[in-house]
Amino acid sequence: MTKRIFMPVVASLALGLAGPAFAYGFSNFFAPVPNAIQDTHSGITLGLNQLSQHYQETSNGAVFDSESGTVDGHVLGLGGQWSHFGFYTAYRLSSGSDTYNGAVQNLNTGTSTPYQSTTDNKFIDWIFKVDYGFSPLPGLAVLPDVFYGRHAWYRNIQGTYGYSEDYYNGYDGVGLGVDYDLGRHFVLSGDYQVGQTFGAYMNAYIGNGATFDLGNHSWNRYGVTLSWVPSNNWNVFASYTETRFGYGASSAQAVQIGNAVYSMSEPDSTTHQGVLTLGVRVF
Repeated sequence: MTKRIFMPVVASLALGLAGPAFAYGFSNFFAPVPNAIQDTHSGITLGLNQLSQHYQETSNGAVFDSESGTVDGHVLGLGGQWSHFGFYTAYRLSSGSDTYNGAVQNLNTGTSTPYQSTTDNKFIDWIFKVDYGFSPLPGLAVLPDVFYGRHAWYRNIQGTYGYSEDYYNGYDGVGLGVDYDLGRHFVLSGDYQVGQTFGAYMNAYIGNGATFDLGNHSWNRYGVTLSWVPSNNWNVFASYTETRFGYGASSAQAVQIGNAVYSMSEPDSTTHQGVLTLGVRVF
């Protein structure tokens, strides 16, 4: 009889003690983002960047043409991170020449001849994201986010057979950032974002010109940033990001070149961009 009374009493005491302990731990799990990390993500961003791109078109599983090289640019951004909610928006412009490796196709016979040249490029990217951050451990912040962006590529292939193309697309998705206060005014940040392109199209300025609607494709980016935050008024940072996305093949379009009309389409393509940025944030 004693045992039967004693066991429920012990169980009740255990649950009573565990309940407050569990509640205390759960509330601390969603503690406010540490001040140093708030400062890292707040302010006006001014930066210089180098963008390395590798672009590749494929047709029937074979590489049709590719373009690779590094161009310079700059970034202008604005962000704010509070105890939990935060936002960031940025505009990046990069321009310069890289190397084109492709082929010239005879429109009458279909025969392709290898062709190498340079391409004058301009890349414009704009992104906006919002997050809800929390600190599950001292010095650590977890920052889930949702984002929306726009990308444009103005491509001008040089040489005898050169012509111009403009690519446009939107992209959106979700992401996750993790920041850690290393001490001595340094904060290490990492993030990963995954989504999909939408509304992609390409304008080709050849003959009478044509617009090709491109298929949606996966979009993802990951990056790492090291920030030095000596005060809550400014910080400096170095970051590197990798972005991968693509375009699905278009349907055929009629393009008039001279007195002849040809059926043309844009093949599948993939783009890989690596961006190194050095900058400062002031607030």
